[in-house]
Amino acid sequence: MRRNRKLKKYFNLLSGYHRAYPDFLIIGAQKAATTSLFHYLTQHPQVEPPIKKEVRYFDLKYHWGSVWYRSHFPLRKKLKGNKITGEKSTDYIYHPLAPQRIKSSGLNPKLILLLRDPSLRAISQYKHYYRRGRETRSMRDAFEKEKQLVDQLYPSLEKKTIMNQKNIKDFIRYSYLQKGRYLEQIKRYEEVLGRENLLIESMEKLMRNPEEVVLKSYRFLGIDDSFVPKDLSTQNSGNYPLDKETSAVRSWLDEYYRPHNQQLFEYLGRRFKWGEGENT
Repeated sequence: MRRNRKLKKYFNLLSGYHRAYPDFLIIGAQKAATTSLFHYLTQHPQVEPPIKKEVRYFDLKYHWGSVWYRSHFPLRKKLKGNKITGEKSTDYIYHPLAPQRIKSSGLNPKLILLLRDPSLRAISQYKHYYRRGRETRSMRDAFEKEKQLVDQLYPSLEKKTIMNQKNIKDFIRYSYLQKGRYLEQIKRYEEVLGRENLLIESMEKLMRNPEEVVLKSYRFLGIDDSFVPKDLSTQNSGNYPLDKETSAVRSWLDEYYRPHNQQLFEYLGRRFKWGEGENT
């Protein structure tokens, strides 16, 4: 079995020049139900899935080159009859160099971004890492010390100076609060790739009404919107109850994000009732 997997990867790499670039990217946000949306989209008969749903090329593996990236996608001859392909990597929205890397690669993909209440998103990210042993600090300690780490690593990454892979991974992994400051990330993408190529929806709406968000996504991608996925169940869902300590941290996070959320709502012309229940 392992030998067969290695042979398949080798074949895909050798045939990389004959494989497609993605037509769409789900660019984030982390812990915002992107796995569920990707599952719904790839049930569509016009969507050919990649061999790996989360390739991480434009954030962590850009130095591996475009042929390696294309080796994850179907052969171009398989995408006849208005078929498309794409992937989802949730930190593309956050990585400051990802938009320019996408443009420099000659891609013009449709971009889908799912947003989530940033307080709950940060808590979910922390608990996910804590459960896996990647995080050992208390939640409040990790959040309060984030700025020190980000301030140290972010400038060198943004200015494209050399940064080793461990520092890049730490920068992405332990940015709990900054990942929820969505507006600055959205603007970065729109400045490089254009607003018309970006579809923004909320995780809360996807969970409440998946049919509506899926239909909107189909239309955005230009594929048959009469298709209805058979499985609209939630995928890869972590259940993290809000205990007393977590509730206190959430109150602190809600205050932290209040001005950032307000700026986002004004920019989008839409308001999400984050911290209050459902979306409008």
